[in-house]
Amino acid sequence: MMSQGDLFNVRFFGRPFKPVAFGLCLAMIVLVVVNLENSGRLGSSWTGDAVAILAGSSFIAMMAGWWTRSQLLAEVGLLLAGVTYVLRGTFLALTIFPDQSMWFSFSTAMIAWGAFLLERLDPHRLDSEK
Repeated sequence: MMSQGDLFNVRFFGRPFKPVAFGLCLAMIVLVVVNLENSGRLGSSWTGDAVAILAGSSFIAMMAGWWTRSQLLAEVGLLLAGVTYVLRGTFLALTIFPDQSMWFSFSTAMIAWGAFLLERLDPHRLDSEK
């Protein structure tokens, strides 16, 4: 079983490798660490903590979905990644507008939601996954 987000015949621990989702997982870990250390653009505010919680939730959902082969969990993780970056971009827009981090956040949200659409609208999904 492969979706449009998979690399053809590339497997990691017997599971399809999804490069965009993997990159988003790494980005989510960075957001968690940076925001919990209060060293990011949001500093030591509740907004940074909210971004860290959402990013951690997204990472857990994506990794759990990949490990258990649950399409639903993987899709939830991708949606949460997009929400995380929209929230971060909105907080940055309200506090330090204009800023390149704000634009990076909004563009990364579009990447996450694009990956979600590739997974969700894949015509080769099994009926049990739809």
